[in-house]
Amino acid sequence: MSLTYYRGRKKRIRYKLWLGVSLVCILVVGGLYFFYQSPLFSFKTITVVDSRGADHSELLGLMRDYVESKWWSHFLPANHMLAWLFIKKIPLPIFESVDVVKKYSESSLSFVITEYQRVGLWCFQKAQECFWFNRDGLLFQEAPVSEGALFLKIQDVERDPSDQIKIDPQLITSIESINEIFTGAQKGVDSITYLYSKRELQMKLVAGQEFIIGVKKIPPATFYTYLKNFLATTNLDSIDYVDFSVENRIFVKKK
Repeated sequence: MSLTYYRGRKKRIRYKLWLGVSLVCILVVGGLYFFYQSPLFSFKTITVVDSRGADHSELLGLMRDYVESKWWSHFLPANHMLAWLFIKKIPLPIFESVDVVKKYSESSLSFVITEYQRVGLWCFQKAQECFWFNRDGLLFQEAPVSEGALFLKIQDVERDPSDQIKIDPQLITSIESINEIFTGAQKGVDSITYLYSKRELQMKLVAGQEFIIGVKKIPPATFYTYLKNFLATTNLDSIDYVDFSVENRIFVKKK
């Protein structure tokens, strides 16, 4: 056989090789494009399940931002199944937890929100800002500056939110217990002020009397019993204020 024949055969083999490689590349690229863009691999239904009827469009925006921040989802649509493959929870500070529930057979994606239990409002008088807090002492969400009495409300007159404050859970329990004692004795509480420097609570009643209670050390159980008996047996109409700030001592100033 001539040299020309071998050269022609070599060219044909090279041509077939390049053709095969090109076809494989086209199939791979086409397959990847189909995988990324096909609705078969996308969630058709995306819902938010919560108990307070929050603004779902804003929440969905936050969750989309979260998944798009992951390196593996940079080239994927936000509703792609692969983008959410490794995500089980979303850390949003305003919620206790956000669970990601995926049902691939139904092409549905759900975000199940567990909210923090709102115990009351912690308000910073200097900054004129209020925050919801829970029993763990976490200030988890900004709240309207309210003048009402629907929730337990504490005025922090010395600090501001920039101090990254976390409240002692025992202090919250103590405030709740004291407030319940006044409510149970039908002595309406008008305002509760917290003095951080002195670790004192100043509780002003609707009738005008003021109670000063030291919380540098969390009051023992005997204190709550004494306070309940004091309210039950004392005529407050003749009293200006009562001072419990010193342990094992009470000072009563009459009008």
